[in-house]
Amino acid sequence: MSLPLFALAMKSPGRQLAFRRVVVLHLAITSILAAAMFLTRFSAAWLGQAMLILAIVEGAALVGWRLVQLPKSQALEFLLVSPLQPWRVFLIEALAGAGRLMMVTLAGLPVLLFLTFTGKITLDDMPALISAPLLCGLLSGFGLTAWAYETISIRRWGERLAIVGLVIYLVVGVLAAERIGVWLQRLPPEFSRGLLTVILAMTQYNPFSAIGSYLSLGDTAQAEHRLHVVHVYAALAIAACVVRATWRFKGHFHDRHYRPIAGRKQADATGIGDRPLSWWAVRRVMEYSGRLNIWIAGAFGALYALFIIAGDHWPTWLGRLVFEIFESCGGIPVFSTALVVMAAVPAAFQYGLWDSSTAD
Repeated sequence: MSLPLFALAMKSPGRQLAFRRVVVLHLAITSILAAAMFLTRFSAAWLGQAMLILAIVEGAALVGWRLVQLPKSQALEFLLVSPLQPWRVFLIEALAGAGRLMMVTLAGLPVLLFLTFTGKITLDDMPALISAPLLCGLLSGFGLTAWAYETISIRRWGERLAIVGLVIYLVVGVLAAERIGVWLQRLPPEFSRGLLTVILAMTQYNPFSAIGSYLSLGDTAQAEHRLHVVHVYAALAIAACVVRATWRFKGHFHDRHYRPIAGRKQADATGIGDRPLSWWAVRRVMEYSGRLNIWIAGAFGALYALFIIAGDHWPTWLGRLVFEIFESCGGIPVFSTALVVMAAVPAAFQYGLWDSSTAD
C-alpha cells in the first residue's frame, strides 16, 4: 500500500504543476546568477550563498507547505485508521517532497556545468553547490513542518525564546559587530574568551559562511572542515525534525479537528462585534502569529534609522559594518522594501495555514 500512495503523491496534478513552476523558476534564477558572474563582479561565494537562499525558499514551498497543509484535510482520517500506520503516511509524503526538491536542485546542474567549462567555478565546487543547498532546503521544509505540528504552548514559548535570541543577535551582531573585541575587553578574561569562542563558532560554522569560505580563495583544508561540520549538523537537524514531526503527525491532526472547545483560547469565543473583517483577519492568523518577524523588521528598521540620523556622530564604540553593507546594497529604499516583505510574507504564509473551510 505504501508504493501506490507514494506514486499518487508524486503524480498528483496539483503538485506536478507546482513542481514544474518551481523548476522553471529555479532555472531562471540560476541562469540570472550565472549571467551576473560574467557581467559583474559576482563571485562564486556569492553564487553559493544565493543558491542557499533559493533552496531554503524552495524547501519551504515543496516540502514544508505540503506537509503543513496535509493535516488540514479531515479526509486524512481514513488513512490514519487504515492498516497504513500514521508514521508511514507522513514518511511517504515527506519522501515525495524531498524527492521533488532533489530534482529541482539537480535541474540547475546544466548551468553549473556551463560555469565549470567557462572557468567561473571548478569541478571541486560542484558538490558543495548541490549538497549544501539541498540540505538547507530540506532543513527549511522539515523544520517548518515540525514547528507547525507542535502544540500551541510549545510554539508560544518558542516564540519567546526566539525574541530573546533576537535581542542577543541585535546587540552582538549589529550594535557590537566588528567592535565586539572592544566590548569583550570590559568583561573578565575567562568569560570573554569563552564568549568569543561561541561567537566565532556561530559566525564561521553556519551554512552561508561555510559555503562562502569554501568557494572563495581561503584555506582549503579549514574551509572543507567547516563545510563538512555544517553538513553533519544540518543532517542531524533534519533527522531530528523528521522524527519530531512524525511523532506529532497524528496528535496535530487531532488537535486541529478534535480539540475541546474548553481548551481553546478565550479569543476564539469572542463575538464578531461591529468589525467583522478585522475579526476574521485576526482569527485567520491567530494560531500561527507572525509577531517575531514584525519584531525583527521593527528592530532592524529602528537601528538603521538611528544610524542614518546620527551620521558622522555615530559612536565609535558601536559597529558600522552592517549598516555600511545596507548602504552599499541600495540604502533606505531597498532596505525598507526588504523589511516590509519580511514582515508581510510570514503573515500571508500563515494566513493559509488556518483552515478556512471550518464553519463558524
